[in-house]
Amino acid sequence: MIHTKGPWRYCSVIDQVEAFEESGNRSLQVKISCMEVEKEANARLIAAAPKMLKVLDALRTELISGYGKEYFDLEWPEINEVINKARGE
Repeated sequence: MIHTKGPWRYCSVIDQVEAFEESGNRSLQVKISCMEVEKEANARLIAAAPKMLKVLDALRTELISGYGKEYFDLEWPEINEVINKARGE
């Protein structure tokens, strides 16, 4: 599964998250509809998700390199679960 690389950003004026392609074209708009107190926090989390996935994937690579795949899979199975879920696997 491939997602729009971004940047992703939250626009508080219209309560939506937007994702942009490298060319600058907007490829995604997500309207945030929830309780007012949660709206901005949810939108910021959604907007940060692509970067969090990239960082988590890099961390996984470093941990496997340092500890080995077998130990990594035993000690940090949640990292694989989250990455796989984000990728639709």
